[in-house]
Amino acid sequence: MPAMLLQSSDTKTLPLVIASLKASSPDTFNLGEVYMLIMITILPLIVIYLIFSRSIIKNLTSGAVKG
Repeated sequence: MPAMLLQSSDTKTLPLVIASLKASSPDTFNLGEVYMLIMITILPLIVIYLIFSRSIIKNLTSGAVKG
């Protein structure tokens, strides 16, 4: 669905770019580019989790306690 809505290459998200890379040229598919794009996609999430991990875990456990 997002691929149909985001036709311009300026507005595509990184997962859509990765999927279009594989679909556009399966013969000359460069796996190194895909791994680099996956790392660029995941790295900010890992950094944010590492910065806020204590508060995330504390809030998840305090919300799970009944009473």
